[in-house]
Amino acid sequence: MAALATITDGLVCCPTQGCGRTNKADKIDRLRRHCSRDHNLRVTLKSARVSTEETRRKQRLYSARYREKRQKIQARQRAYHQEEDDANVVGACGSAPCPVEYRASSIPGAGKGLFAVMDLMPGDIVTWYAGMFTTVEPTDKAYAIAVVDGFIDGLRVPQRGQGLGSFVNRESREISRKRNN
Repeated sequence: MAALATITDGLVCCPTQGCGRTNKADKIDRLRRHCSRDHNLRVTLKSARVSTEETRRKQRLYSARYREKRQKIQARQRAYHQEEDDANVVGACGSAPCPVEYRASSIPGAGKGLFAVMDLMPGDIVTWYAGMFTTVEPTDKAYAIAVVDGFIDGLRVPQRGQGLGSFVNRESREISRKRNN
C-alpha cells in the first residue's frame, strides 16, 4: 500500500519514484486508477488525525449525555414496579353500572327525580370508584391498564377489602402496580 503525498496548491502526486504524475486534489480517483493500472499499487489517502484531546472531549460529552438520559429513564422506571400475577378472571368483575338515574316518576304528577336502576336493599352502600382497571391480554399475559370511573354496589357493611369494590382491580384483591413515593 502506498499513500499519496500532497504538494502545495492542492496538487497530489503519484507515490512511485520517478513517475512525476500529479493531479488536483478533487481528481483523486483519476490518480488512484493511474497507480493501480500502471504501477500495480493500492493507494490510500492519509486522513487528518483528530487530536486525542478532541477525541476525549467528545467521549466525555457523549458519556455525560448518555448518563443523563439513563438517569431520566431510571427515574421514570423507579416510579412504578410491577408484580407478577397470573389472575385470569380480572374482567369477570368490573365496575358496576350507575345504580341511579334521573327520570320521570311513574307516579302521575310527581315530576322527575333520582331513582335507583337496580334493586337495592335498605342500608346498601353505593360508592364511586375512580382508579386503575387491569385486564389480561390473552396472547402474552401482558397487562392493559385503563382508568375507569363507575359505581360499585353490593356492599352491606363498609369493610376495607370487602364487597364488589375489592374485585374491581383484580381477582386476588391485591393491587398489581404500586406507586413508590
